[in-house]
This record gives sequence, C-alpha cells and structure tokens, in this order.
Amino acid sequence: MSPPSGWNFADVIEAVAAAVPDHPAVIETDGTEISWRDFVGRATTLAAFLIERGAGVGDKVAVCQRNGADFLVAYLAAFKARLVPVNVNYRYGAAELAHLLTDCGAAVVIYHAEFREVLDLARPELVMVHTWIEVADRTPGPLPSWTIDYGVSLAAVDGAESRHPRSGDDQLLLYTGGTTGLPKGVVWRQDDLFGVLLDPGNAMRHIPVPESIDQLVAALQTSGPRDLAACPYMHATGLFNQLMTMVAGGTSVICPGPTFEAEAFWDTAQRHQVDLVVIVGDVFAAPLADALDAWPTRWPLHDLGFIVSSGLTFSRRVKERLLAHLGHISIVDAFGSSEASGIAASVSTVGDVRETGRFSLSDRVRLLTDDDQWATPGSDAVGRVAMTGRLPLGYHGDPAKTAATFRTIEGVRYAVPGDYAQVESNGALRLLGRGASCINSGGEKIYPEEVDDVIKRHPAVADAACIGVPDERFGSVVGAVVELRSGTNLTTEQLTGFVKEHLAGYKAPRRMRVVDRIVRSGTGKLDHGWLRSQFDSTS
Repeated sequence: MSPPSGWNFADVIEAVAAAVPDHPAVIETDGTEISWRDFVGRATTLAAFLIERGAGVGDKVAVCQRNGADFLVAYLAAFKARLVPVNVNYRYGAAELAHLLTDCGAAVVIYHAEFREVLDLARPELVMVHTWIEVADRTPGPLPSWTIDYGVSLAAVDGAESRHPRSGDDQLLLYTGGTTGLPKGVVWRQDDLFGVLLDPGNAMRHIPVPESIDQLVAALQTSGPRDLAACPYMHATGLFNQLMTMVAGGTSVICPGPTFEAEAFWDTAQRHQVDLVVIVGDVFAAPLADALDAWPTRWPLHDLGFIVSSGLTFSRRVKERLLAHLGHISIVDAFGSSEASGIAASVSTVGDVRETGRFSLSDRVRLLTDDDQWATPGSDAVGRVAMTGRLPLGYHGDPAKTAATFRTIEGVRYAVPGDYAQVESNGALRLLGRGASCINSGGEKIYPEEVDDVIKRHPAVADAACIGVPDERFGSVVGAVVELRSGTNLTTEQLTGFVKEHLAGYKAPRRMRVVDRIVRSGTGKLDHGWLRSQFDSTS
C-alpha cells in the first residue's frame, strides 16, 4: 500500500510492528526488552486515553522526559491520535518552561517525576494545559492532585485512538534556540520530515528509500539496527535518529544513568551488540576516546559499524583516537539544523580521517553572501548556508522569523538558518560557525544577550557581556566579562549560582573576567574583538 496523503509516522511504525512483532523495539537500562507488539500496544492505549481526555486533532503534547521507552511511546501515541508532539528541554527553569509551553499552546504535558517541582512552579501560567501525566521514577512523595499517574493512563480505556484519517500533513513541532535566546518551534510536516530522514543524501539513514509502506516493510532486516544514543532524545540529533531507527524496525537501546558516563556507555554497547551509536561532537567523543585509551581491550565492539555525530564540532584529533581502537568502524560527522536537516556530512575511516568542520556538500546546498549573491566555490567568499528541498513550514507563531529564515530566491524556497561557511574549489564545505554570537556548548544553543540580562540583575554588577570561550570538551562555554559596581566583589562561583537561579545550568558562565569598564561603541554596541581578547591565553 502507498500512503494516501503522504508519509505518516504512525502508519509506517504500525506496519513495521506488524512485520517484526517479536523483535525488541526498546531495551531499557535494566536490560528489559520491550517487543514491537507491546511498544505499539502501549502507544495505542495512551493515544486512546488522550482522546478520552479531550485532546483533539492538532493539539500539542509536550514531552518533558529523559531518554527511555516512555519518551518514544509518547511520541508514537501523539502520532497515532493525530496530535502534535513537542520536545521540551528538561534542563529549563520554570520561566523558560512557562514560555515554551505557552508558546506552543500545550494541551497535554507528559513528564518524568523528577521534573514535577519545576513544572509546578511554571503551572500557574499554563492554564491551557488540561492534562498532566507523570511518569514514575525514583522521585519520592505522593502524586499531586493536579496530575495523573502514567500507569493509569495506560490502563484499559474505551474509544478509538483516532477519529480522523491520518495525513502526511500531520505535524511535529521541534523547539530549538532562537536569536533572542527564547526557544522557537520549527514546524515539520510528517511527510516532509520522513522524506528528509530517508533521503539518499542522509548519511544517517538505515534503509533504502521506499516508494510505499509495503516496499519499506519488505526492505526491513529481520534483526534491524541496534541504536544507542548518548545524546538526549529531546534534541534534534537524538530524536531524528530514533525516528529513523523506528521506521527501520530497529531497536533503541537506552543509555544508562541520568548523566553521560563513557565506561557505562561502552559497557551497554558491548552488552547489547549495538551497531550504531549517536553522539554530539567532542563533548561525548572525547570521553569515549579517553575510556578506550584507558582500557584498550575491554570493549571489542565487533558489532559496532558506525559512530554518528551531529550538532557540535567533532575534531579530527578525536576521530583519529577513536579509529585507533575501532579500526573496523566508520565515523559519520553530519551537519544540519532543526530548520535544515541533512545539509552535509563527512565519513572518516582508518587512513582517511576528515578535517574538523569540513563536509561533502549536497547538491541542494549553496552559500548566500550578505549581499544576497551566490558564493562561487573556491572564491574564499563567506556566506550563509542555504538549503532547498524538503523543508519545515516555518516557525510556530512567528511569521516574521519564518520569512527571514525561509526565503524564496529565484523561485526556489531555501532554509537559511544562519550558519556561515566557505565552499572550497573541490566542493568541500568549510563550516565557520553560527551567525551573530550564538554559543554552542555541548550541543546546547546559548544566546549571550539572555545571559547578559540575568547577570546585570545582580546587585554587584554595573555592566556585563558574554561570549563563547573555547573548551576542549564542550566546544564552547560561556565566558562573562563583568564590570562591577564600586566597592563590590563577585566570584565566579557566586555569579554562576546567581545565573542558575534564573536560567538552565548550562547557560551559566564557567569563566569570568572582571574589568574596569566594558568597551562599547558610542551606540552601545560591544567591541567583540576586545571581548574575545579578555579570554586569550596570553591575557
């Protein structure tokens, strides 16, 4: 059968489950295997429960959970009920959560119990949420009256899971950082996202591009790929890879622990014979290489075929260290964004390790200079990466930003997210970085103006400016240049603690310089060259 109105993830995943019902869909951290039959059964019941609670077609279901089967069940339930799943960064504070959930208009929030307290702080502003569902963890205390136990939602319910035929126009809402520091929701049609994930140019795809659901099912391997993601499913890299694993009839192996530990990660990969691991640049790759250096024979990893990374710098030095131990694998360094997935990629193997930040360019990608001209390869011209093809509809509730990022040029629609690059004469893309002053720290986008604003609230601070400071593990961390009020003192630890009271912990400065005066132009604009010099190793 062919999809009647384009590809829909629920239709595809149901067909996959019917083809491999006894194959494990998920392996939890304790080794528990959840078959495809049971996985889809849970999602069907949850979908019916949400409909009985009054969720209607197109309503938003916000998922505030760590990696696990329940996260994936929530997404599939939303797809099945024709609701719109929304990723929530569980590191956010109450004000940030209130903004995101209000911005998307969440009707349902499904969350892990450990986030109950911070969500409760945000809850007075979230009058549009009619259903809160708490997934149990080790968090103590009785269930509050305003929420429902996840186990109850999976109890037997009456009613169909969907009252309307599914469509390729059904949506997924993917939140990412915005240029003002506030998260922005990228609106994807399911048909478009499916096409992107299974595009022949996508180095992360696991199966041939099908023309119908029947053809997709026929192409499935009986074993399917076993995927282990170090990165959170709440971000695009983790989420998109899990969707590909599911439509390939594979197995999502859950990484143990609330925080990443390289030894436990490799133990899990070895124990469950994982053949694909997903990371976000050096922030994960460097500790994994350190562990292999320390115990070179502990993890043979004979089944491992690929390490896939996206979202952060993956240095050549760390690739070489990994391949020195795992000479049988390929390392895929993918470059994309929430607005334009699959822009470019590089593949490194033993004896052919690609340079940091250099990628093979897709034929759908060009560079747009600041004067709106197409950059010529080999010209040394710097431009913004522009990609055409299957693209999102735009940003949720923000037509101005949609028009600025998704542009029609010479009759062709492009996504221009703001990444700057050069195209070398051989066609290779040399990535320079995100425009403006966005800081990418461990895969998290941080906008300095947001942190500046919080720091300036401190009673000891007269002025402040933040910038990304190079960091071996995280790529960049926040560095704060601070001008203090006369007669006051402030330590880095005190500043960090203050910022963490208002923003997610990863946004807090890890470096601080105190200066007599912050250098600005007559119009108040920062001198970024001077700002960077405050963290030079020679200063």
